[in-house]
Amino acid sequence: MISQLIKKDLLMFWRRPKELIILLLMPFVLISILGTALGTLEGDQSNIHIKLAVIQKDNMKIAHEEMEKEINNLPFPNEQKEQLLLSSNSFQPVKILLEDFLQNPELNENIQLDFIHEHQLSKKEQKKYSGILEIPADFTLGFYRYAFMNEGKPPQLKLTLNDSKELEGKILTDLITTFQEKISLFTSVHSIGVDAQKLQESIPKEIGKINSISEKKMINSVSYFTVGMCVMFIFYVASTSAEFAFLQIQNHVYSRIILANVPIIAFFIGIFISTMLMTFLQINILFGLSALIFKVYFPNIGYFLLVSAALSFMIGSFSLLISSMCYRLKSESINKLFVAFLVPILAFIGGSFFPISQLGREFEKLGNYSPGGAGILAYLKLMQGYSIQDVSAQIMSIFIVSGVFIILSYLIQMKKAGVRI
Repeated sequence: MISQLIKKDLLMFWRRPKELIILLLMPFVLISILGTALGTLEGDQSNIHIKLAVIQKDNMKIAHEEMEKEINNLPFPNEQKEQLLLSSNSFQPVKILLEDFLQNPELNENIQLDFIHEHQLSKKEQKKYSGILEIPADFTLGFYRYAFMNEGKPPQLKLTLNDSKELEGKILTDLITTFQEKISLFTSVHSIGVDAQKLQESIPKEIGKINSISEKKMINSVSYFTVGMCVMFIFYVASTSAEFAFLQIQNHVYSRIILANVPIIAFFIGIFISTMLMTFLQINILFGLSALIFKVYFPNIGYFLLVSAALSFMIGSFSLLISSMCYRLKSESINKLFVAFLVPILAFIGGSFFPISQLGREFEKLGNYSPGGAGILAYLKLMQGYSIQDVSAQIMSIFIVSGVFIILSYLIQMKKAGVRI
C-alpha cells in the first residue's frame, strides 16, 4: 500500500519535467557562474602568470671579496673570523631571492623572470610586466655589513608595480615582504649562533606553498558553491513535493484515498519517503556532474552518502511539515511563503551564498547548526579529508531538526478534526 503511494508521488515528479529541470539544472548553472566568476576574482593560482623584470645592479662576487677583506681586517680571533666567512659564503641573500623564492618549483609555472638592463625599459616595455624589481648596487655587501658588523642600515629592494595588474602586484609584494622578513630573521638570530646554512635550507620549504592549520585540503570557490547551491536547492524539493501533495486535494485524489479506507498516516509516509528519494537523487546528480566537469571530489564516498542520506531524511521531514500545514489550513500560502522567503533566509543563515563566519562568531555558531548550515559544514569537512566522527555533531543536528519537523507534523494532523491517524 505504502509502496503504491510512493510510486504515485514519484510519478508526479516524473510527469512534470519543468520542476525537474529547475531542481537539477538551475543549481548547476549557478554553480558554474558563481564558482567560475569568484574563482577568477580570488585569483586561482593555476590561472595567474606573473612577468617580473629584474634589474640586477648588485655584484655578488665583488661583494664576497670585499667582505672577506673587511672580515680579515677585524680585530677578532681567527676562529670567529672563520665563522663569519663561513656564514657569508653559505647565506647569499640575492641567490635566495632569485632561485629559492621567485623560481621556487611551486611558483615556477606562475612567475617568469626577465633579467634586463635599466636602459632597456621604455614606458611601453614597462606595461608588459607585472612588476619591476631592482636589486641595488652593494645590496649583498650592505647586508653583510649590517648582519655581521652591525654597520649601516638593512638594504632595501625596490619593487615597482603595474597598477593595471593589481592581483599580480599583491602576490609580488607578499613575496618580497616575506623575503625581507626572512633576511631580517637571519640578522636577528645570527648573534645567538644559529647556523646560517641550516637557516637557508629551511627557507625554500616555507615559500610557494600554503597549508591550512590542520594540514587539510583547501576549499576553492567552485567546491564551496557546489555544496552551497546543492544544499539550498534540496529545500525546493520539499516545496515541490508539498505542492504536489496539495494538488491531490484539488484533484480529489486525497478524498478517494480516504474513501478507500487508507490510513492518513500512510499517505504522509508516502510523501516523506518519495521526497527523501528525490532529494537523494538530486544530490547525487549534482555532485556527480560537478565531479565530472569541475573536479569536485569527496575523498570518502561512503561518508558522502551517509551525510546525503541524513540531509534527504531532513528534507523528507520538512516536506511532511509543509504538507501537513497546507492540509490543515486548506491553502497553499504556507508553501508559497516558504519558497519566497524561508528558503533564501535558510540559505543565507546556512552559508550557501558566502561563508557565514565572515559575519562573526555568533552568526557562525548559528549557521553551523541551522538546517542547511549543518549540511554545508559537513560536506566541506568531508571534502577536506575529515572523518565521519568529525562531522558527527552536524549529523546529529540534522537528525534533531528532522525529529522536530516530524513531531510538529504529527501534532498538526492530530489536531485536524475528523482525521484518522
